[in-house]
Amino acid sequence: MRLIKYILLISVTGSWLHGCIDPYFPDDLKYEKMLFIEARITDEPGFTPYVSFKHSSSIAGYDPWSGQNPWNRPAEPLINTSGATVHVENMQGQRWYFTEENIAWLVPGPWPASGSYYTLTDPDFTLVEGESYMLHIETQDGHIFESQYEKYLPSPPVEEINYTYETWETSETGDATDGYRFYASTRSDDQDPLYLRWSLDASYAYMVPYIASYYWTGSALIDTTNDGRRLCFMDETVNGIFTGTSEGLAANRVINAPLHGVSRYGDRLQVKYSLHVKQIRIPSSAYRFWNDLKSLLYETGGLYETVPFRLSGNISCVSHDDFKVAGLFEVAGVSETRIFVPNPGEFRVVTDRCVPDTIQIFEWNQLPAGSWIMEEVPYLITADRECFDCTAKGGYTGVPSFWEK
Repeated sequence: MRLIKYILLISVTGSWLHGCIDPYFPDDLKYEKMLFIEARITDEPGFTPYVSFKHSSSIAGYDPWSGQNPWNRPAEPLINTSGATVHVENMQGQRWYFTEENIAWLVPGPWPASGSYYTLTDPDFTLVEGESYMLHIETQDGHIFESQYEKYLPSPPVEEINYTYETWETSETGDATDGYRFYASTRSDDQDPLYLRWSLDASYAYMVPYIASYYWTGSALIDTTNDGRRLCFMDETVNGIFTGTSEGLAANRVINAPLHGVSRYGDRLQVKYSLHVKQIRIPSSAYRFWNDLKSLLYETGGLYETVPFRLSGNISCVSHDDFKVAGLFEVAGVSETRIFVPNPGEFRVVTDRCVPDTIQIFEWNQLPAGSWIMEEVPYLITADRECFDCTAKGGYTGVPSFWEK
């Protein structure tokens, strides 16, 4: 069962987890094939409730030195999950049914031939505060899966996102970096303990260092500047599992739950950094699943220093006791906030170094097309395109609608 760490890592990649761990596949490793069920319903505007099925695939005969990901191979389905009857039910017996979708375009990923995907689009379905819901699935061949009843509670507003200068390890090898470390705090006025996870994405502004005077097309030298390509914006999803709870505390409050860190090396803190935080209030069973998964993946000394165990979700196969299934049904309230972080004053941000190169008139025809040139009298100087054109790093020049003025 040692490989369960990476089986689960791959199974949640689509919408649960975007991790940064390099797996190691020993030759003699074996594990049990499993079905993974992911189901989620939230009060987030525009969110479509879904149920997703994925099957684990064998790595028998996989060559770890080939550079190919064994999980990209279609897995042989354990059961047929297409054409299933899927519904969510409340404590009063009301039911709302899901519709099967075309997984090929809805869920891009490594399960093109062995997964199924269902959505709930009934306009009459609305989460009711304090109500509990249960997921029921019946396949065509008679396998029945059910979740626990899970209570819906809205998420309170995010009270505060703060950050401090710290040094931390960035990988299992012990490499360290320093920069800003982020933390979340929130409180609730109701009596139910808070069980939270946070989903993060970020945007940042960065600027290239050189101001151009000319542009070389490959056949002509144009007198122009790079003013419109010096400042860019970049968007990214923040990888990781971030959880917190007020369980067992005197106050129904979570204080300074650790989020992620942003290194001072690179472009993220060069001009301004914006962190967008979705706070997701989840049932206690979902919280324990996420917390166990986080411990298994990130808080151990490595794959072989972990005592293997099976993560238990809140979905089980009630028709076949011996059928292996791992699944999670989330009924969640969502709130969100965004903060902006200016260029730090207490430490220096280290960006990629640009190395200038002096050029002579007779060397124009040797420059690659698309070269920018700056004038530093009495010299003309060029450098890599990334030093003049911020879009060469993958960013865009349009200011995001949410950007702080």
